[in-house]
Amino acid sequence: MSNKLTETKDFLKMQIGTYCNRIKKKKIPSLDNLQSSYLLSMKKSSKAQGNKMHDSAKAYSPLLLKIYDLYVLGASNYFIWKCPTTKLVDLFRAHTTNNHIDIGVGTGYFLAKVKFKTPHPRIVLCDINPNSLQYASKRIAKKNPQQLVHNILEPFEQDREPKFDSISINYLLHCLPGSIKDKAAVVIDNCLSILNPGGVIFGSTLLQGSTKRSKRAQKLMNFYNSKGVFSNADDHYEDLEAVLKKRFARYEIKRVGCCALFVGYK
Repeated sequence: MSNKLTETKDFLKMQIGTYCNRIKKKKIPSLDNLQSSYLLSMKKSSKAQGNKMHDSAKAYSPLLLKIYDLYVLGASNYFIWKCPTTKLVDLFRAHTTNNHIDIGVGTGYFLAKVKFKTPHPRIVLCDINPNSLQYASKRIAKKNPQQLVHNILEPFEQDREPKFDSISINYLLHCLPGSIKDKAAVVIDNCLSILNPGGVIFGSTLLQGSTKRSKRAQKLMNFYNSKGVFSNADDHYEDLEAVLKKRFARYEIKRVGCCALFVGYK
């Protein structure tokens, strides 16, 4: 059995074990109602946040964050998007430095999997949603992360120092409004303004267009797009690669299932 397959099975066992323990404590709903609970929590959070932020950011309520790893990383990635979470962990482990900013932090799962070369790395968590920042910060509290509330579609302060050696934008672009060629250009340009020479920007995003996807994946994407949670109806692999090619002399991009994994070197 390959190491990757073993890691995948171990990850699912861990998530299922955690899920079962929470079921016993009545902290989350049964598996049959997990998806409906996930979608309901997004709807409630969106109403509570009002018009402060885009619907995709509003979705991350405390309840949703508690089940995010199980539903997205433990189920959707493997069975719907066909991009095993271990692939994303590998991406983080390969490119995260000791001077890093994570933009669109989710639950902090991936940074918690990184083994830093120093006991006191400089980590900044950047998100527009305070719920996500608090949850991720608590998860990696031993690394003493800093928090930054910021809309990545807006420029960073021009005099922001010191800059970073690595920047992650994981599962971010498909949630932002607009087509990939427009939003990826804005996001990457903003990131480049705070990246040191020789630094790296990496991430992943769910695509449509020429990217192959199952009927189940398309149905779920259509639903998320209708609710404003996703905005990837016009997100094409070719457009993302064009954005990378224009900005980086050296870049990497590949498809894994419905997902594009990419890296750009400054």
